Amino acid sequence: MELEEHYGPSVDLKMQDQRVDIVIEYTDDQGPCPECGAICPKHDDRKKCTWRHLDTMQFSTYLYCEVPRVRCDTHGAKTVAIPWAGKNSRFTLLFEAFAIRVLTAARSVEEARKLLGLNWHQAEAIVWLDEKRQTFAILVLMKSNFAQVIAILAISMIWMVGVCLRWSKSEHRKPVIHS
Repeated sequence: MELEEHYGPSVDLKMQDQRVDIVIEYTDDQGPCPECGAICPKHDDRKKCTWRHLDTMQFSTYLYCEVPRVRCDTHGAKTVAIPWAGKNSRFTLLFEAFAIRVLTAARSVEEARKLLGLNWHQAEAIVWLDEKRQTFAILVLMKSNFAQVIAILAISMIWMVGVCLRWSKSEHRKPVIHS
C-alpha cells in the first residue's frame, strides 16, 4: 500500500497479540478539499479511526489515523478523502477486495466470515458495499437508461432479499416465538 506524501506511518508489532498496528499521521498543514480538489488549510483532526487491513504474515493488521478536515472557502470544513479506504468504511480497499474473493469462493458466508476473522455484520457490510459499487458502475455505464435502471434496481432488491434470508437462517440467529 502506497501512502501519499502527506502521511507518515509508524508500525507497532505486538507479538503476543499476533497483531500489527500501523499508526498513520497526517503531516501536512494543508490538503485537498474532497468536493472540489482545491488545496486548503488544515482545519482540525477527526477522532482516531481504525481500519482492518490485509494480514501481515498471519498477524491481524490494523491502520489508525486521525483523519484531518480542511477548511474550504466554498464547501466549509470537510474531511479529507483517504487513499486506503472508502468513505465510512472500516476496512481498507485491499482488505475488502480480498474479502470479496474469499466470500465468493467459500461455500457459505459463515465459512468465509470465520476464515476472515469477521463477525456476521462486518461480512455483510463488505458484501453490501461491493454490491453498491457494482450497481453504481453499471448505472454509470448505462448512462441512466430508465428501463435498464429499473432492471438494476430489481436485481438489487432480489440480492437484498437473498442477504436477508441468509441472515435470518444463520447460526447466530435464534427463532422469535410470538405467543
